[in-house]
Parts: sequence; C-alpha cells; structure tokens
Amino acid sequence: MLALQRDIAIELGASSNLETAFHSLSKHILSLEDIDVTAIYLRSKNEGSNLIAYGGDVPEDILKNIQHYPADSLQAKIVEEGKIRYMPPEEIAGTLQDKQYFKEMKTIGIIPIKKEDGEVIASFVVFSFTQEGIAEDTKIVLESIASQIGNLILRLSSENTLKKSESKFKNYINNAPDGIFVADENGNYIEVNTAACETTGYSQEELLSMNLIYLIPPEDHEKVTEAFRTVVKKGFVDAEFHFIKKDGSRRWWRVTSTKLSDTRYLGFTKDTTESKLMEEELIESKLFLNSIIESINDGVSILDADLNIIRVNNTMNKWFARNTPLEGKKCYEAYHDRDSPCKTCPIMRCMETGETERNIVQGLPDSEAQWFELLGYPLKDPTTGEITGVVEFVNDITDHKLAEEELAEARLHAREVSKTNSELKVNLSRELRTPLGNIIGFSQIFQNDIYGKLNPKQQKHIQGIQKSAEQLMGLIDDILEISDVEAGKMELNIEMVSIPGLLNEILKFLKPFAEDRNVEITTDIPEYLPEISVDKVKIKQAIYNLIINAIHFTPEGRDVHISMEYSSYDLRFEVNDSGIGISPSHLEELFRPFKEIYSESGMKPHDSILSLSLAKEYIELHGGEIEVESEPGAGNSYIFTIPIQPI
Repeated sequence: MLALQRDIAIELGASSNLETAFHSLSKHILSLEDIDVTAIYLRSKNEGSNLIAYGGDVPEDILKNIQHYPADSLQAKIVEEGKIRYMPPEEIAGTLQDKQYFKEMKTIGIIPIKKEDGEVIASFVVFSFTQEGIAEDTKIVLESIASQIGNLILRLSSENTLKKSESKFKNYINNAPDGIFVADENGNYIEVNTAACETTGYSQEELLSMNLIYLIPPEDHEKVTEAFRTVVKKGFVDAEFHFIKKDGSRRWWRVTSTKLSDTRYLGFTKDTTESKLMEEELIESKLFLNSIIESINDGVSILDADLNIIRVNNTMNKWFARNTPLEGKKCYEAYHDRDSPCKTCPIMRCMETGETERNIVQGLPDSEAQWFELLGYPLKDPTTGEITGVVEFVNDITDHKLAEEELAEARLHAREVSKTNSELKVNLSRELRTPLGNIIGFSQIFQNDIYGKLNPKQQKHIQGIQKSAEQLMGLIDDILEISDVEAGKMELNIEMVSIPGLLNEILKFLKPFAEDRNVEITTDIPEYLPEISVDKVKIKQAIYNLIINAIHFTPEGRDVHISMEYSSYDLRFEVNDSGIGISPSHLEELFRPFKEIYSESGMKPHDSILSLSLAKEYIELHGGEIEVESEPGAGNSYIFTIPIQPI
C-alpha cells in the first residue's frame, strides 16, 4: 500500500494535465483487489458534476448515463454535502438500479475533494463488485489519493490562471498606445513595448541593453534617480523630465511608474513636448496671463524674487484700495502697512522651500475683508529650475472667521452654565483624595508585612483594595481635569507641533497593548503635513484616548485604521475600529461624563469612563469638533477636526 501511494504521489506531482494524469492513475488504483472502476468528476456550483476521466470496465449504456449529474440530482447533493460515503448501489443508482451491471455491483464509494475553505470542487468515485465490499485499508488509500487529486486540480487551476494573466498583461503592454517600460531593481530595462521603441527611436534589442538613466540628459540624472528611489520606497511616482531620442533630439516625458515587486517596476511614458512648449508660450503671453488672473474671483498677486508686486487682479485692488496702485510696491507695504517683511511670511517660505505655502492673515483695519487665506505657489524658470517669484492666491474668509468667533462665544456660554456643577465635582473629588491616599498607603504597608505576614488570600484582597483605590484616584483626576475645562480654568500651552510625529510616539507606546490583543494598527497619512499650533500634551492625550478605545473595541485578529487629511482651514483626524458598533440611540450620550455606553455584547470601555469626554473637551478647547459614526456590527469611526490656527 505504501509503495502504491508513493508511486501515485510522484506521478501526480509531475503531471500537467488532469485527464492524462487520471488515466495513468487508474492503472494503479485498479490494481487494488476490491476496486473495479474509478472515476473523477469536476463540480460546478450551478451545473452539477461532469465526468472528466474514468478507468475500468463500464458498459456503453451505463457510461452514457453517468457522464453528468445535474445540480438537483441525488448524486450531486451527496457530493455537495461534503461527506465520504460508501453505500450499496441501490441507494444512488436511481433509474439504473434495474440494470444487470448495478445488480452485480456491491459498493459505490464517493469521496468529495475540497479546497482548504471546505468548498467541494470535485469528487472521486469508485465501484466495487467484490462480495466483501471495500476494505478499510483500501478506503484509507482512496482517501489519500483523493487528497492528492485535489492538490493537482488546485495546482493546475492556479497555473492556468497565472498563464492567462501573464498573456493578458503582455498583450496589453504590446498594444498600449503609450510607451511602457519594465525595469529591474537596478533600473535596467527588461521589457519594452512597440510604442516605447517608436517614442525613443531605438529598437527593442537596443533598449533592453540600456539602463533607464541612459536616455536622460545629465542635468536630469539626479531628478530621475530620486524618482526611482521614490517608486522603490513608496510604490508609486509621477514625474516629468527630459529624455533624448536616438537622433539626438531633446523631448519631454511624463512618467507614471508603479512597483510590481521588489525586482520589477512598471513605467508608463507619454511624450509631453508639445504641451510643454505650448504651456511655456502661454506663460510668456501677457494676454493669456491677464485673462487668467482677471477671471479668478479670489485675489491674485504676482511677486518677483524681491517681494515686489508686479501684477494684481481687480479683486486685490478692491480689497486694498487705500494703498493703490499696488504694483511696484513691496507686498508687506501694500498689504500690511509694514516697512519690513512679516516674521511668518508664507511668501518667503515659499521661495526658500520651493513648495506651496499657506497662512491666515488679517486685512487692513478699514477694509471690508478682515481675514484672508493666502496660498503661495513658486514660479520657477523652466530651464534652470531657479525660483523667480511667487504667485499668491488670496481668499476672503472673513465670514468663516466670524462664524468661528460666534461658535467660540457659544461654547464659552455653555461652559459658564456648567461652571457651578463642575466646581461641586471638584470639591467632592478633592475631599475624596485624602482618604483614598490613606487607603493606598495602608494597603502598601500591609503588603510589605510591616504588621505581620499575610496569608495568600489576605494578600489577594489587599491587592484588590489597592487596585480599586488607585482606579478611583485616576477617575478623580479625570473629574478634576474635566471640571477645570468646564469652569474655564484650563489654559492651552500653544506650540508648533507635528501631528504625524505625535502619532508615531503614541503608536510606539500602544504597540505592545495592540499586539497582546492581536489587533493590527494601519495608517493613511499624507506624505506632507505642516506643523500646526496646538497644546501638545492635550492633543496627544485626546488622540491616545481615541486610539486605545478603538483597540479595546476591536475583536482579535481585526484592525484599527487611522487617517489624516489637511485642508486650507483645518486638520481632520479619523480613527476607525472594527468592532461591534454602537446603537444610534446611544450616540448622543457617548461623550457625556459618567455615561457608560454598552454595546449589544455588553463590552465596557477599556479605560476610564471619562476618556472620551476628556478627548472631546481637549479638542473643543482648540476650537475643534468631534463626532462619531457607527452602527451595530460595523464598528465605530471617531472623527475630529481642529483649525490650523487655534481660536
């Protein structure tokens, strides 16, 4: 038996065709004394089972009737059930049971073949005419063979899928209208399409002997090298630079590249020379420039490298009418009535970094527009890359700022209403701290055996007393913190803070807790987020409370997802758990102090019942807002926004 199983395993492992493999396999199976016929059926969910191959002596009239079993047939239902069955033929033969062939048969064996997830994909069937039926040893061998047949089916299916995918991919590459290059981890081309050859003027053989840097002029080498590093590290890059054709002509390329694997990188190239030339001509055209800036409802101001105003639109002239004409003046003179640049000038930062910069600035005292959002974009020489000036886009956000002030006043009024209640909580809490401190101290004394050694039961109870007292002390601290906020006594220590950096500190601290619960934390953070003005300690505590709450409510093996978005006015922070969610009727009470919101499963918050309340208070102190989106069974999403500049 062992030799037979070994031979079958070797033969199936080397096979590349199911039908051929089974015909060869039948010879081995039929060598078993109690097996006379063997067959294999492939199962389709909606169409039943189809005979693929068989071995042994089966009359033509019988063979014709067992080629296919419909999905609603008894045979198909037995296979779908997924259980191994050895039975007399009359249980399954149906209309064929009167045939002499089935009258002489003693046993039919049906062995379902399954995938790892339990789905039945085929069945292995044997007939026995032996009076004693199929021996137990033979059944073990048959079931082992069925498992090997299943492995072969899955392997061949996977190989066929891969071949089809590769064929489709190559067909797409060869027929794509844009140039497509595939490079290895060293930047050497290993595959190119026809369009790539036509774009560069090189043959396929010539390109496959090149490195990606060979087509690039020296002044763009560093830019291309950095772009390749980016796609290796981050998996995607979109860049534009020069390339040189075989005839020596210099062209522009727009390259979008993605990482296929650690050794394969796919690049789509498009010759953008004509559009680049057109773009440069349009920029040089004063008529085009005038039509653009005057069609923009927001203010537009173009400055040279020395902060001199060289062009403005009518909107800027309207807002700063007192200082017209604006052109020819320094920006800080015309827009701020200053004799020197502003300390936080975004225009100077823009020229220093070469990146878009943003700031919120005040208008002139007698102007209708009192607050502006300013965005500065660098103007670069297309040949040298040198920054030659800045274009400013200015948006009137006076209404938005007034709305923020009204909202702040409303919040202040609400805090005053709860001030008396908060002061009462503070007094009660402080009166409790002294006896709790005594309880904790005496618990420690007892545990140190100062008044005699305690037995294990006593030790356990003393430890329980101390732990409960410490938890109560923590709750009192939270009460005091919330009371200070509600009473208007809480002050913010504002400083410039990197929120992604703060998040990294929190995740590093929470990593062991998440790993203990087998919860994965994933993030989606923009590549660039500027520092913002916040109270570092309070924002860090708010984010920590939201994340640890999410970890606690996320089942084992699931994930917590954290994302951030940055807009002109605020920072948006979102924490999603994969838990069981909260009933809509409880959402309004979620952030209320001393309210425990129980889910359908009865789970309770991991930490203090005030952790979410504290998070809300700290966020609102910064002029922000927090909300939760949830439904039972779908998890929770905690979302807060805070202004870029605090109210």
